[in-house]
Amino acid sequence: LAASLAISEMTTPKELKVTVSPSAQQALERAAAKKAEQIASPGASETDIPPGTKCSHNGCEVCFAGPSTYEASACVYHTGTPVFHEGLKFWSCCNKVKVTDFGDFLNIKGCCTGRHEFSTKDETMAQKRECRTDFFQQGTTVSFNIYAKLADPTKCSFTLRRRPSDGGGEPEYVLSFHVHFEGEYDFKRTIVLAGPVDIDTCLVDILQPKIEIKLKKADGRGWNSIGEVVEEDDLEMD
Repeated sequence: LAASLAISEMTTPKELKVTVSPSAQQALERAAAKKAEQIASPGASETDIPPGTKCSHNGCEVCFAGPSTYEASACVYHTGTPVFHEGLKFWSCCNKVKVTDFGDFLNIKGCCTGRHEFSTKDETMAQKRECRTDFFQQGTTVSFNIYAKLADPTKCSFTLRRRPSDGGGEPEYVLSFHVHFEGEYDFKRTIVLAGPVDIDTCLVDILQPKIEIKLKKADGRGWNSIGEVVEEDDLEMD
């Protein structure tokens, strides 16, 4: 498989459908409650807040630009946690508004109005951390596991795309993902898969101890590995 991929040859990436299990949802809610308690404690000095720090409340996109930020706009946010279930996306605090498109989900207006809260920790600079991964196959299904706890579905992305082979043979299939977990870590990877897949039937399940990407093979051939990891810089090469 080719190690360098030309962006111009790529098909449009398809976002995979994501479902969050009940146990993972409960873990996210517990983490959100703990975070809310920390926010409710006495705040830090405004001089300690890094400029550009995003408001800690879910759904609020306002970033800290100095003390005037508090008066410039009210904080409109969600008190609950994101819920992804059976293709629907909504917030646990206002579940009457349910959408299927991820962009529409991010645009759901908050249900509560209050004061912005900013952390002294620069949350715009998430730390990179490697996650353990493995895969297994059964028949025409390949399961690729990423061991990351408290994965935030609103800050994760999983895409598949197809590109022509450099040698003019069968097209190659490229899996890209960005996992944000435990509130502060990022794990990103791009993989040229070991074989063709049916992109429209591939799914992602966010479970409590891990993320499972379910890939449907387009043929019956066995895979010796999940594929070849490609560095981000290779995507810029022709």
